[in-house]
Amino acid sequence: MVSNEALMQNNGILTLKEFAFSVSEQLKTFLPESYASAEITVTDVKKQNSIVKTGVTIRKENSVIAPTLYLEEAFDAFKNGENLHKICMTLARAIVENEPKDEIQIEELVNWESAKDKVFPRVINARFNVELLKDRPHSMLADLAVVYDIRIAVKADEVGTIGISNKMLKENLKVSIQELHEVALRNMLTQDDARVCPIGVLLRKMGMDVPEDMEGEVSEPKLLVLTNQKGILGSNQLLNTAVLNDLAEKFGGKFCILPSSIHETIVLKCPKDGFEQLTEMVQSVNESVVEPQDILSDHAYVYSTRGGLQIA
Repeated sequence: MVSNEALMQNNGILTLKEFAFSVSEQLKTFLPESYASAEITVTDVKKQNSIVKTGVTIRKENSVIAPTLYLEEAFDAFKNGENLHKICMTLARAIVENEPKDEIQIEELVNWESAKDKVFPRVINARFNVELLKDRPHSMLADLAVVYDIRIAVKADEVGTIGISNKMLKENLKVSIQELHEVALRNMLTQDDARVCPIGVLLRKMGMDVPEDMEGEVSEPKLLVLTNQKGILGSNQLLNTAVLNDLAEKFGGKFCILPSSIHETIVLKCPKDGFEQLTEMVQSVNESVVEPQDILSDHAYVYSTRGGLQIA
């Protein structure tokens, strides 16, 4: 029997980058005629937490938006024997199904009056993103960094984000970081409502069996999840002082926060015997469950009405 490695060698493909170039050369064959003049290029994208992902970027003629398909999972399928043509067919289908219905106007991205209602904060780890933060206007929240995105409608029920760079802020939006932060925070509070629920509710929605005592009332907190209504980039609710102060009142003035990911955090009563065990728990979950680019932090935090958010 011929091994997958031998098949890869016969195709001249040994690495992810070589696979990406092969996909870029064949992908247009499986796309509709409307993509005949599209430019398809291989690109390495620096994601959060210094993660670099390889993909193909597809830019249709005269289009502002150029989506990127990351290829790590497709390359794994290829190494396991999946046919390259079948992979390209699947990728082409994903491109067409996720194509924006309406072309984004460039003015929405470079004009403050058009963009300001679409600006939202994103909370990331400052230490893990030193290089990224060199090119992004940001504010600090304890040892976390707040960066800013422009959200654009991709489909009726989906949004994409464009990170605001220092160059975009200076040359196009032309506002101060303080104003950018204030507007982003206002948009979050008015358009991106917080959601607080017992952790059991979240786990059950994920298809897991949980004890009934993990689905108690929020008014009798044990383990709670803090996120937004969509559960996407919900760690930005760490900026929502009204919700945090309400939680602090429920917990007797202060509470502990476990940074489970950039999408949500876990709220619980502060332990009496220190935070070492909780920090170990956070690090273990990061290593075994959370995608590397979604890791928010590697230790616990404490929030109090007097001191705000602090490292535990």
